[in-house]
Amino acid sequence: MNCKLETFSHNELQNIPKKKKIFVLGSSILRGVFLSMVDLLLGRREKEMLMQSVIGKCWGRAKVSKGNLELMYQDFRSKNFEDPLDPPYTTCHNDKLAREPGTTLIANATAVWEEIFHQEDESEWPSVIYLLAGNFGRFWFGREKSGHYPSTKPKWENQVKWFVDNLPPTWRGTLFLNDNSFSARKGGLASMKDYESYLQEIHDLSRKLNDPRVRWIDGYGIAKEMRMHSEGKENRVATSQHFHRACNNGDVKNGLMIVCSNVTEMVAQLLLGHALGPKQDFLMEQEKSKK
Repeated sequence: MNCKLETFSHNELQNIPKKKKIFVLGSSILRGVFLSMVDLLLGRREKEMLMQSVIGKCWGRAKVSKGNLELMYQDFRSKNFEDPLDPPYTTCHNDKLAREPGTTLIANATAVWEEIFHQEDESEWPSVIYLLAGNFGRFWFGREKSGHYPSTKPKWENQVKWFVDNLPPTWRGTLFLNDNSFSARKGGLASMKDYESYLQEIHDLSRKLNDPRVRWIDGYGIAKEMRMHSEGKENRVATSQHFHRACNNGDVKNGLMIVCSNVTEMVAQLLLGHALGPKQDFLMEQEKSKK
């Protein structure tokens, strides 16, 4: 395979000829990807206090726009989505109601998805969406003796398939799926046998979706490098980590990165590449726009 990852510098992102949007819907790890893109987009002075800002502290939704590039993060915990067939239940934190009975998480996620594509003007739709899928399938739950996986079907239907099926037919963007194997604690410790089973699993699931706009990211393969590029370096290898933390906070005069993960920046560059297109064509468009 002749695969390559084209990268885009801060300066190149300052003059994007056409409006582009990249939306990241996921957990704290995927939030690290969002912050890596913010880190690449903003200048030194603009990000001096990034982690003390609303963007650095915000959970829920955060958005950054500069020039023709808009980046959005939306908290989207798909592995917690309810099975609509289960009895409704209520969650309380001490005396406060945290979750009403019923399928509120699925309803909220559905509303977010519909909001993304509610604009009639298709130029307002995102070029790339990076979506966290949940845990399902034989790799996570184990094959039953019958060879069927009835216990995982609601998860598949509610965490992935519904969202893919409800992509507008005319949308020409790319949907990247990322499962919960994108984890430093898991990725670096998987055996080769488990890793091969995982690759077969995401291949089978991708075929089941049957949509050429969908890509499934190899979470285990990418995440193993997180163990060496983490917020706590060697002291945090194979432990739970937060890839939305900052490095060199407040000290960006020398241009050092302020987001703590080479891995999240790699995924950020992958998303940028799909949004902006082949780099040679992108640079030619830039030159034309300057004339």
